[in-house]
Amino acid sequence: DGAIGSTETTGPNSELCPSLSWDGSTYAVSGNKAYGSATLGSELVSNAGLESWTSSTDADSWGEVLGGTSTINRDNTNVHGGSYAARADIDASNNHGAIRQVIYTNVNDWYFMSGWYRSSNDGLSMLIQANSAVDWWYAQVLTTTYANYFLAYRSSNTNGFIQLHKNSAGGGSLYDEDISGKPITL
Repeated sequence: DGAIGSTETTGPNSELCPSLSWDGSTYAVSGNKAYGSATLGSELVSNAGLESWTSSTDADSWGEVLGGTSTINRDNTNVHGGSYAARADIDASNNHGAIRQVIYTNVNDWYFMSGWYRSSNDGLSMLIQANSAVDWWYAQVLTTTYANYFLAYRSSNTNGFIQLHKNSAGGGSLYDEDISGKPITL
């Protein structure tokens, strides 16, 4: 206690955990807890505001993962900021509809992802996902009003991606806006 070293190797339920080193110079350890402040680095996401589109169905720098008759579309009616949002129109069979972008990460570094999301109907849900060999994701139930959601994760490889896609939205639309991905310095 009181010195920065490595994390414990036994978790709260006696599970084995990898020993990770604390290398932040702004941290102190007291009462078996680390205290300090983290800072966010530069933006890693290209076309983060989804303002640039090659066509009405193709956002620059973003790939699509589609199934059935689900589509990704540029929307200029339901926006959070700027002129456009990405709208995923999910077919009645709840087939896949996602936008995806590769971001280059460093192994064992931490990253912060955030964005503004809404749905056409209350109760539809989407998955916010960061993949870095191990998937980091969570399902979020949305409303018809934009809200900011975020995810912090530790990268396990150098070719991770961020992906925003349906969870349960059959017959509805999901809107993505002002997406961000930044490294966290601890």
